[in-house]
Amino acid sequence: MRKKTRQTMYDDQQDLYMEMTDEIPVKKKKSKFPVVLLILLFLILGAIVAQNALFRPPEIVETQTVEADSPKTSSKPLASNSKRKDGVYTFMIIGMDKVAYNTDTIMVGRMDTINHSVEIVNIPRDTYVNVRTKIKKINSIYPYAVTKGENGVKNLRRGIEKLVGFPIDSYAFVDIVAAAKIVDTVGGVDFDVPVNMHYDDPGQDLHIDIDKGMQHLDGEDFVKVMRFRNTYQQGDLDRIKVQQDLLSALSDKLLSAGNIKNIDELLNIYDKYVETNLTKNNLYFYLQQFLLMDSESVHFQMMPNTPSMVDELSYVFINEEEWLKMVNDKLNPYKTNIALSDLDIISAESRGIEVVPSEDAESDLTVKDEEDASPGENDIMPSANNRDEKTEDLVLDSLNE
Repeated sequence: MRKKTRQTMYDDQQDLYMEMTDEIPVKKKKSKFPVVLLILLFLILGAIVAQNALFRPPEIVETQTVEADSPKTSSKPLASNSKRKDGVYTFMIIGMDKVAYNTDTIMVGRMDTINHSVEIVNIPRDTYVNVRTKIKKINSIYPYAVTKGENGVKNLRRGIEKLVGFPIDSYAFVDIVAAAKIVDTVGGVDFDVPVNMHYDDPGQDLHIDIDKGMQHLDGEDFVKVMRFRNTYQQGDLDRIKVQQDLLSALSDKLLSAGNIKNIDELLNIYDKYVETNLTKNNLYFYLQQFLLMDSESVHFQMMPNTPSMVDELSYVFINEEEWLKMVNDKLNPYKTNIALSDLDIISAESRGIEVVPSEDAESDLTVKDEEDASPGENDIMPSANNRDEKTEDLVLDSLNE
């Protein structure tokens, strides 16, 4: 056997090493990329969880509002439906003057978060409602309750629920001051003013001087256009039409991308000037859903009605067939239709009043001469010392009952 030299021994060791390294995989330096991905995944999941906590839908109301404390309300029950449409929420928005307790802007609506749409229906302030007070206008429910030491919010909510036949999920009582501040926050609103609006009432410190045509309205002028009805032939009904156009213009402005930066300020205004059952998380949810829409997704309607005089006071009576169709098409959050028997209304038909179909009533604004309009007629929320004398007497009579 050949004696191994130092060189051959070295060569044998090298051969053995090469064989071993062929069988054993070589360890490579680990990449940090999967770890980074894992961290990003956790961050994304955390953000989703946080977002879901931030954007929380409002509670769905399945039972009617508790019967108002006042004994002077009807006790007809609401419809008891249980199958809700997915992603649908109902609400009511009341524009009011907290000093005079006036609730002359009344809107009820439905948001559909599946189809990304909002339906809003205005209820005229002179709507005849089934109450036992002498004044049977819907805008008298809140001030009557407050003056009697009762819950005005609950009573008015209950009154509106009787008209639509189902419980309302959310409510917001908005001080008129908030409208001006919101408009100023978003930089004003461009609006085609339908008529010349010139009016002075020193008693209310109200001075309106806005010309017909396209105008850029700041918050103060926006409110003045909202309040004006001085030269409208149909008074409050014509004013509602203008308000709907005005609110549509504001919706367009709010939906513009440039106003995303104003969300926090808008929420601060809402928190300060709005009485609501919505939490801040609910508001974020509504804002999130609202920003998913475009201006064509927000629709305004007016409750079909027929004007009439009762005891020398102007009222509007609900057109029951048209109203029932509107409730089911635009407002009903349930899968089953509301029936006429579910509504607690005093209709034009039930009073023997000749019904004016809504399509006939929806005409262009008609304007009377400015000198024919008397002070105080245009104020959307008249002050307590500027009410109609006959109405004031009836209010006092009701309070003394």
